[in-house]
Amino acid sequence: MAAKPSENEFEVIVIGPGMGGMTMTAALSRLGHKVWLLGQTHTIGGLTHVFPREGCTWDFGAA
Repeated sequence: MAAKPSENEFEVIVIGPGMGGMTMTAALSRLGHKVWLLGQTHTIGGLTHVFPREGCTWDFGAA
């Protein structure tokens, strides 16, 4: 029995939505690959974003 193709199948799964992960996802997508980008937080950018905590603003941008 042959398997049916699914609309939810991906050719590549990129783990980590930091600068490298986002760049890889964009590049592969432009080449026509079906890519899924996974991250553990609710925002993309990895350590390139600013977040508030305990009244202070923390910037984890590229150093």
